[in-house]
Amino acid sequence: MLEVKNLQVSYGSIKAVRNVSFKCSAGEAVAIVGPNGAGKSSTVNAIAGALKSSSVQGNIKINGKSLDGVSAEQRAGAGISLVPEGHRIFKGLSVRENLSLGATSRRDRADIEIDMNRMMERFPILGRLADRPAGTLSGGEQQQLAMARALMARPKILLLDEPSLGLAPLIVNEVFAVLQELRDENIAIVLVEQMALRAMDFADHTFLLHHGVVETTADDASGKELIAAYFKQEVGNSK
Repeated sequence: MLEVKNLQVSYGSIKAVRNVSFKCSAGEAVAIVGPNGAGKSSTVNAIAGALKSSSVQGNIKINGKSLDGVSAEQRAGAGISLVPEGHRIFKGLSVRENLSLGATSRRDRADIEIDMNRMMERFPILGRLADRPAGTLSGGEQQQLAMARALMARPKILLLDEPSLGLAPLIVNEVFAVLQELRDENIAIVLVEQMALRAMDFADHTFLLHHGVVETTADDASGKELIAAYFKQEVGNSK
């Protein structure tokens, strides 16, 4: 469903991503792990069309069709939704209004209302706080709102950038439970995640990005051991 080939992202003379390639089919999950500044966010932002086209090279396809020159809005209409790092909700708008904004690429008004109710069933706290300003929600509640807003577009491919960042362990468990439900519904998931071991346990395929380059993958036991050892070393060096 999603194919990324030789993706490169540059900011001026700085190459943030270099020749990253991977595929993600319906119902699959691909996890991208690595240290800060590795190019993880740049990768998913490039797929979503959130970067200037002049800074992105390579080939991104959805169902065999190239997204070269396709705007972020058109990509959303084609089935790609991004849950950005830090939520980026509209804090002055209500929860309900934020959800409505997630459906701006759709024209099926009646079905949008049905999906709004489904989101509030999937994330019960949003139903209870539907008319409250989004800025008054806790960090975990804002993350749930960001996910629900992305799902309002009825995506085929869901991109998530650090969904567990700053969340309590119980909320992290709830987030990953929802992600598993989405996989069961045949949505393809590309997950950028700081919790590398948790991401590896969840995903079908995991790769370690470092300085914009894929260092190794976790598609077998040795790859998983390498990534686990890498992050154990990173934690040790940070103490």
